[in-house]
Amino acid sequence: MSDPKGNVLLYIDNSNIFINTQIHSAKLKKYRPKIQDVCCRIEIGKLVNKVCGGRDVVRGKLYGSEPPALDSVWKAIRMKQIEVYTSHRSTWNDREKETDTKLTAHAVEDIVSLKVEGGPDYVRTVILLTGDKDMRQVVQTAQKHKWRVEIWSYEKALSKDLGREAENNPCVKICLLDDVFKEITSYKYYLLRGRVAKERSIVIKHDDIKMGEIGNRKRRDMVLRNVVDICNRLFKLPTLAGYIDPKSFDLCVFLCTSEGKGDKRLYSFEKLWRDIIASGELKNNIENCSHTLTLHEYLQADNVDDLNLNEVGDDFVVDMDDPEYFDDNDDEYTLVNRKERQKSSQRYSEVCVKRFACRAGPWCHYKHNDLEKEYFKAQPDGNRRLKYKTVECSYAENCRYVKNEKQYLCSYAHSVTEVRCFRCREIGLHYTDECPLQRGTN
Repeated sequence: MSDPKGNVLLYIDNSNIFINTQIHSAKLKKYRPKIQDVCCRIEIGKLVNKVCGGRDVVRGKLYGSEPPALDSVWKAIRMKQIEVYTSHRSTWNDREKETDTKLTAHAVEDIVSLKVEGGPDYVRTVILLTGDKDMRQVVQTAQKHKWRVEIWSYEKALSKDLGREAENNPCVKICLLDDVFKEITSYKYYLLRGRVAKERSIVIKHDDIKMGEIGNRKRRDMVLRNVVDICNRLFKLPTLAGYIDPKSFDLCVFLCTSEGKGDKRLYSFEKLWRDIIASGELKNNIENCSHTLTLHEYLQADNVDDLNLNEVGDDFVVDMDDPEYFDDNDDEYTLVNRKERQKSSQRYSEVCVKRFACRAGPWCHYKHNDLEKEYFKAQPDGNRRLKYKTVECSYAENCRYVKNEKQYLCSYAHSVTEVRCFRCREIGLHYTDECPLQRGTN
């Protein structure tokens, strides 16, 4: 049905594909019920190449949600010539509010406008990477304007409404991501930043003499990946691992999924560990394993009292796209003697419209540039930041910030070009007392 020489419009519901990829991976690995494989990552570049099959992407758009703020992720996607649109999750139920609505509106608009601009053969196919029933309007609009439609989704996530559309119209095709799963995904193995919950972490000790050359990077990588695969299978949960010491093969293995509480309890680490130790499967399956113990037990040993772990609470959940946690290079990481990086307060990738005059400052949930962050450090008073550049500096050219060529660090204006009107918010026009707007009109 599809023409490999044709042009396509591409629309990706990032959360829909991302979550269902993790669910599908957990199913393949036979994880415990309601567990997602947070260590499974979908490769957007490979995904786009696979679904487009050599056809030219006239317009590609991806729709994601925040928090957390994923600046580095969106930047990487934009480099693949894919436009990125983000929406805010609901603050009270964590659900996405605008993603489907925005995707539908953009797709319908593009279907109509590009068809008119390019003629009847300009764009042949609309590709939807989502199985959500809300896409039915897009499918019906595409049919009305004589477009072909390809819907790529996991079988379990495909709505019955979209399935019926495909059954009733030969120009609508369902393509299952289940069939290309291995081609579009990758896995993370390394535990970075040393962030672990002691309540669900274990230590695998090896016989270093039998293990061979400690400095052999390929050997260490193979050992770690093998241990993670075995722990995934025995615990039936996603795990990550990190070397405790560069001079040893001892590994810390972290269970990524929280136990949960009450009715939402997913598993009991204590029971799991007791059963696995009793069966002897862990030690027997890992080559040259000399001993296995919990991280709590390991830290009680005299020789590791100074182990510097960035401990987190037992409710900590690994965020696959958190740049503070993962490194795309999978460089080996040692848990010892690392300083914990301060977690950013940013939750959204949009730029804060208040800029220097942001009262929240370093605790703002929106994006600020380096100059603004420098100003927040120089001026910690949020109330004073609100009046940024609204009043003339009494020191004028003698201001220490002017002499250092860092006028942006001074809360006061040194010329009309800098001044910001507190009433109309205009910059570089007039002082507040000269504003043409009357009081109370803003």
